[in-house]
Amino acid sequence: MAALLQQLGGPGGLPLLCQLAGEVAAAAATAAQDSTAAGAAQSSSSFGAQCWACRAAEALLRLAPLLASQPAQETDSFGASWRSMGALVAAAGGADALLMSRSDGLDTEALCVALAMLLPKVVASLLFISDWEAAASPGNALASFHALLSACQLTHTMEPHLRPSSTAAAGSGGAAAGAPAAGSCAAAPDPSPAGGQAPIVFESTAVSLGCCLSQSTMHTYALSHTMMGRLPANEQGPYARRLECCLLLFLGTLSALPLPPGTVQSGVDRKRCVMLNVLLKAEEQALASLWRLLLGTASAAAAGMDTLSLLAEVACRGLRGLCAPGGGGANLDDWDAPLYMLNLVANVEPAVLPRLVKLRALMRMLCASGAALAEAASWQAPQGKTHYRCLLLLLRQLAPHLQVDPSKRGDVRLCVEGLASEDGQRRRQALPLFASLVGEQQEEQPAAGDGASPRRQPLGPEGEQLAVRRARALAVLKCANPRCSRLAGASEAAAPRGRLCSGCRTVRFCSEACSRQEWPQHRAACRLLRAASHNG
Repeated sequence: MAALLQQLGGPGGLPLLCQLAGEVAAAAATAAQDSTAAGAAQSSSSFGAQCWACRAAEALLRLAPLLASQPAQETDSFGASWRSMGALVAAAGGADALLMSRSDGLDTEALCVALAMLLPKVVASLLFISDWEAAASPGNALASFHALLSACQLTHTMEPHLRPSSTAAAGSGGAAAGAPAAGSCAAAPDPSPAGGQAPIVFESTAVSLGCCLSQSTMHTYALSHTMMGRLPANEQGPYARRLECCLLLFLGTLSALPLPPGTVQSGVDRKRCVMLNVLLKAEEQALASLWRLLLGTASAAAAGMDTLSLLAEVACRGLRGLCAPGGGGANLDDWDAPLYMLNLVANVEPAVLPRLVKLRALMRMLCASGAALAEAASWQAPQGKTHYRCLLLLLRQLAPHLQVDPSKRGDVRLCVEGLASEDGQRRRQALPLFASLVGEQQEEQPAAGDGASPRRQPLGPEGEQLAVRRARALAVLKCANPRCSRLAGASEAAAPRGRLCSGCRTVRFCSEACSRQEWPQHRAACRLLRAASHNG
């Protein structure tokens, strides 16, 4: 173990861990004084158990990319020399192969690789809280937000290595035309941050990162939400802005995190749906209005992602895992998260229904889910009936928007009536009718000019509003590029602030590369914020 700690004390690792230990030691006296104060609650400057957990989680996330560059054995039994853990892993054919080859006992190198595998899981465990009210404090909320930001940055760091056939977007490509300078230019984001060594990646890395991302988002949302409830309306602004940023970070990172195609990962899919459900039904008005903008048609141009398609894909994956043979569909509680999420989407923004019916993969999966839940409801299982009715409600809202031949409108009416009927026989007959209508949907003919890139089309009032809301929410970050992969430094608090955008003077970017990458989305907000400052 001493040798392993020595390896972790290599470039970047030791300063980070020493700073963390120093913070805990320095906070011990303050914590003791706070505990003796009569009736004193945890102050914003205290370093209690939850703040320690968040800080430890952040430190581990920042340590993960450094593991590949730690020194490894100098020679092996064949006389070959290794310069780093990354070279050792590559020579073994991958991290999984290296661990399998150490089945006779874990040596120092294998322990280092195993640590890389366990880091996201350890972070998710550190960020578990059972009593949000007791844990909420300004200091804990900020530390939790920093841990979430580090989880997002780590995911974007790992993304190019989870997609071996793709090229990392960060730091690549030519300069965006018209992008204003963001102060002095730093080096472009390096997809292999550990001295040129690729991060250590496992088959389960994407799944582990997904669970870590969901847990850190839940932690940040819960603490900030609790703090907002304790404050008068005129003091909630900073927490509301942080919650908006939390939502944008989660969605942006979720869209960048690949999961192995064709595999059933019901656990991580369910956690994604649960986290999205929490954010969709949030009581904060700021999040509700931001959701309506994100679910609008301008989302792809103003936010750089089609939010509705992203949510549909997450729900589709969750349902596919339940419908697949042996996919866990017998556990009826697992149906709740994806179905509830789709119903929440329809309730938050009913205008999405005509767009949902055009997502053929989702519609086919809803038909398959209907058959599976109809069978479960026939068992007289209470959960089966509840989820069955939830699905019927969703199908009843979708059916009128199906793009079918006008001669089939009568069948659509019968389908809607059957889905709403209290007669079990009529409901069962309506399901295959709905599936038949889905199969007969007509292909939408593109209108003239639809071939143009959506980012080049005018945003319109809704898109401009979303662009400005997004920029102001991301302004709380030291780098307003939500895909930034910078993990330099011992902590987010210690990281230097980026330079102000010379156009809007509102957001900051840590490098010219991040400014270029974010420019397609920031362009409209930059113009509008600059005009508002001149007029105001």
